[in-house]
Amino acid sequence: MAKGRARLQRKIQELEQQLESERQRADCYKKRHQREMKKSAAKAPLTPRSKTRRLLRYVNVSNDVSKTVLFHNVVVQNLQENYVGHAVLGKIFKIFLRAKH
Repeated sequence: MAKGRARLQRKIQELEQQLESERQRADCYKKRHQREMKKSAAKAPLTPRSKTRRLLRYVNVSNDVSKTVLFHNVVVQNLQENYVGHAVLGKIFKIFLRAKH
């Protein structure tokens, strides 16, 4: 009776160790997946359409509302691109003018 119980206790300990090692491996892969998702999200800039889809993902709205939000995102992106372009261009001109005089 005692031998059988001891054998079962050893088996339980072995299985618990295996379970712990598998949990650690699962956590490792989970963390690796999180890192990859973070990298891919950082690489791909959001387009106006993807911003709209992400914003309205869990909300049921009419097509007019979604089109309006999409138009808003397009206008905002164009303004940001144009404003940054002029600001950088203005800095380059200032540096160029200072160097000339």
